Amino acid sequence: MVKMLDFARRSFSEADSEGVASKLLIVITDAQGIFKEGRAAVADQVKQARQRGMMVMLVVVDNAEKSITEIKVLFVF
Repeated sequence: MVKMLDFARRSFSEADSEGVASKLLIVITDAQGIFKEGRAAVADQVKQARQRGMMVMLVVVDNAEKSITEIKVLFVF
C-alpha cells in the first residue's frame, strides 16, 4: 500500500507540470494486509497525497471467506 501510494503521489506530481488540475486516486482492495508496512507509513503517504491536492478514495471489496468485518483495526485518516 505504501509503495503504491508513493508511486501515485509521484506520478500525479509529474502531471502537475502538464497542467492537470484534479487528481483522484481510487484504490480497490480487499483490505487484507492494508497496514502491512505499518499504519504510520500508510497515514504519512495519505497525508502527503492530500497536501498535494490528491483525493484518495478507498473502495473495499468484501467476501464471505475473509470478511473485512473480521479485521480488528479501526483507523481514520
